[in-house]
Amino acid sequence: DWVWEVDEKGAYTYASPRVFDILGYMPFEVMGKTPFEFMEPVEAGRVKAVFQENAKGLKPFDNFENRNLRKDGKIVTLETSGMPFLGTDGSFAGYRGIDRDITRRKKAEEEKAAMIEQLTQTEKLASIGQLAAGVAHEINNPLGFVRSNMNTLSEYVEVFRTLIALYGELSMAYEKGEFEEIVEYHEAIENMKKEADLEFT
Repeated sequence: DWVWEVDEKGAYTYASPRVFDILGYMPFEVMGKTPFEFMEPVEAGRVKAVFQENAKGLKPFDNFENRNLRKDGKIVTLETSGMPFLGTDGSFAGYRGIDRDITRRKKAEEEKAAMIEQLTQTEKLASIGQLAAGVAHEINNPLGFVRSNMNTLSEYVEVFRTLIALYGELSMAYEKGEFEEIVEYHEAIENMKKEADLEFT
């Protein structure tokens, strides 16, 4: 842990050597500067507002997460804990506390969250796949039945077409009084009825 002390304005009045391992600065490099100077602008604004609000009520910081910029430009996540202290006159004099580098932990938590999200999505996709397979199966069964009977149906239709044509020829033969053709068409019709098993069809 990096041990530090800041005055009532938030400027460092003490920084332990551990600051070098965490932020890459020597203790003398941070002295007189505020924590906000080691943060990106948006984060600096957020943390400064929290600091000022806590300082008004002399409230402590407890595991307050904030993102800091190392000397090499990399971002590290720190967990800050601190207590206010008073001067000899009893007025607010600043904070004393520690910073702990939790960058690895945060990364591990983010990776875990991403993995859980990925697993959740995978489970959802698997469920959708099962549902789709079930629906496809329910559709394919009747479709398969219809498809397999289409050829048979076309054969039956062809039987009726042929019979209608023969009846047409028979009717013409009656009108013309062509006895031999009447007998011929009549026999053809009867034979076809037997061959096609017309009652079953």
